[in-house]
Amino acid sequence: MKRKILLLITIVSMLLFTVSCKDEKTLTLEVPQSVQAAYLTEFELPVIYASDNKGEKYLSVISVKDSEEQVVEIENGKFLIEDLNGYTVTYTVTVEEITLTKVMKIVVVDETAPVITYTGEEE
Repeated sequence: MKRKILLLITIVSMLLFTVSCKDEKTLTLEVPQSVQAAYLTEFELPVIYASDNKGEKYLSVISVKDSEEQVVEIENGKFLIEDLNGYTVTYTVTVEEITLTKVMKIVVVDETAPVITYTGEEE
């Protein structure tokens, strides 16, 4: 009899734990590790949403820093690529007590053709 009661208590405890775990919110935020951008062009930041285990979507907050850790001003989701050493973009989502942060690197590519000027004497 004691074994049956103990078994019943164990099963009920497991069921309660399973139900309570299903109610726990989990977030997923998928951000590319790195992207390329051309020097002296306007770069449009990807808009990225986090999603939870119930299918809800949450807009991430974006911040950008240059290679010297200076904050870059974003206007309408865009900014001018001026730092050849690249940028770090941080995406952050906070829902209830859960905060999720992911980082994306912007690798800057200089596609400007070189200009060669000859200042030698004429013959």
